[in-house]
Amino acid sequence: MCRVGPGLSIHIEYIVDGEIQSGMSESLALVEANVLADVRANVAVTSSLVRLDAPASVQVGEALLVYLRKEF
Repeated sequence: MCRVGPGLSIHIEYIVDGEIQSGMSESLALVEANVLADVRANVAVTSSLVRLDAPASVQVGEALLVYLRKEF
């Protein structure tokens, strides 16, 4: 999910079903770098891994769904 914050900020949340593995953080950093390359220099981009095991539902709220699934 991607949340546009107040001012000039973007927060990317990666929802993970199961244990968060070290390789996931590397993928997260790559996506964050690509987003930074596509926005103006004064836009803050942050990201986080969030563990949410099934059958819990994802609370989207005002977020944008940008990628629905990736297998690690």
